[in-house]
Amino acid sequence: MTRDPNNNSVYWSCGDYYTGSIYAMAASKTTDAGVTWVRYSLSPGTGDAYCVAVDPSSSNIVYAGGSESSAGAIYKTTNTGSSWSKLTATGLSGYVYDLAIDPLSTSTLYAGTANSVYKSSNAGMNWSSTGFSGGRTNALIIDPIDNNIVYAGTYNNGVYRSTNAGGSWTQMNDGLDELTINRMGIDPGVYLYAGTDGASMFRWSLQVGVEESQENPATWLVLFAYPNPAKTNTTIQYVLPRETAVDIAIFDVQGRLVRELIQGEQSTGMHSVFWDGYDEQNNLTAAGVYFYKLTTGYESVINKLILVK
Repeated sequence: MTRDPNNNSVYWSCGDYYTGSIYAMAASKTTDAGVTWVRYSLSPGTGDAYCVAVDPSSSNIVYAGGSESSAGAIYKTTNTGSSWSKLTATGLSGYVYDLAIDPLSTSTLYAGTANSVYKSSNAGMNWSSTGFSGGRTNALIIDPIDNNIVYAGTYNNGVYRSTNAGGSWTQMNDGLDELTINRMGIDPGVYLYAGTDGASMFRWSLQVGVEESQENPATWLVLFAYPNPAKTNTTIQYVLPRETAVDIAIFDVQGRLVRELIQGEQSTGMHSVFWDGYDEQNNLTAAGVYFYKLTTGYESVINKLILVK
């Protein structure tokens, strides 16, 4: 499942559909947060779609990656799904398991395939191998603050990091008990998250001077905002390990309250709250650095949020 970074009500999913004779690549979209869905058939041949990526600068542009006729395939729409075209994807090898679009330069894409990690500088038309040696790559994350930093989660070799836009890669598996990574997420400047095949979630601290550690996800708060950086709107998601009183608020860099978002008791599990970029006086906030703070009856967490205009 992929959320449109520009619209909190739009989600994409992918897979295959039966045409009556074959199973073919397909993508589906909801514009009402899952109440109704529209399915788009992508390919005329036998295949399966494994990933969807939405251009953070334009919701009209969406990529779907997967397999078709026993080879890797990428389809693209420039009109929110009304029509799709298959990219030539010259240089790409292997089924495509994940796609990542550089939020700071959206013509740059990374593809995680059955063989390696590939990079395109012209919106997916031509690809070159990054020299990644970790094998099948299930998940890719580009740091939205520093787009030279790219993370790759692999089928059985754990997590790799590049600090030079895919030029070279280094494993970062300290604390990982399971090396098959299925999904990854990032709270910029705070934590990198890895969801593993063993149904466990791990986090890696991105804060300078903070020791990385493995923790039991049943005992700590998970807090992140997406998109981040955000143009105006962002969704703050958080996981509560137990029922507790909850307070979520936005602060500026001087520590002044900008907006109170939630106050009250909440149950165990995942929750989310939407911030539209307005303050308590209903004024649109300026671009800059802000902080969102989650306070419970037993712990508090504060993370950075960047607004760009």
